[in-house]
Amino acid sequence: MSSLHVWNDKCLSILSKIHLFQALVLSILLYGSETWTLRIADTKTLEAYLKCLWQIIRVHWHQH
Repeated sequence: MSSLHVWNDKCLSILSKIHLFQALVLSILLYGSETWTLRIADTKTLEAYLKCLWQIIRVHWHQH
């Protein structure tokens, strides 16, 4: 099952999806982040992960 299906799954509560996002995505994404030099490509990657979070809580692109 791809992550897109998990974020759109109606059987999982929003709270469960947020816990999954924090445990599976943020922990990996932010590992060692205090030593990063932020580049434009890194910023775009972070925005892509935020789009997953916006999809979980059902915020459309024009609402954020």
